[in-house]
Amino acid sequence: MIKVYKAKRVFTGTEWLEEKAVLCEDGFVKEIHPLNSLPEGLHAEETGEILAPAFIDIQIYGASSKLFSMYPTKETLAVMNEYCCEGGASLFLPTISTNTTDVIKKGIDAIKEYWSKDGKGVFGLHVEGPWINKIKRGAHLEHLIHEPLINEVKSLLEYGKGIIKIITLAPEVCS
Repeated sequence: MIKVYKAKRVFTGTEWLEEKAVLCEDGFVKEIHPLNSLPEGLHAEETGEILAPAFIDIQIYGASSKLFSMYPTKETLAVMNEYCCEGGASLFLPTISTNTTDVIKKGIDAIKEYWSKDGKGVFGLHVEGPWINKIKRGAHLEHLIHEPLINEVKSLLEYGKGIIKIITLAPEVCS
């Protein structure tokens, strides 16, 4: 389905355009047209003065006292989505910091369930650790940090196929 949005000013991410219409199909921007030359039969929805991309948060641990690694549920994801939307981020990656494989899998399961119920905002999972440098660990729990084992990595990637979007690791800990 094609939707058309018009605004006096459109920010593309790199430049400002004046008096434009943005054509979207299935949630993706397809074309930008001058307002006076829209394809026949399309009617633009007024967006106001400015149309600009939304923010994307690629590392958020939780919201409203709900840390995703402690409460890996679809309900926590809904709370996180509401929080992100209020701040202007329409998409986010819930992040599980250095933890057990079991907790990471529970996070993956929660995202699958959230998506199956038409959950909005979440576009995958950010796994931060446990394959990081113990010396530069910051707040990560040292006893959970370890070198990635090939079978462990393959198993987790298979389990989280289509869900895991970012893995933070320290290359110097990989052998």
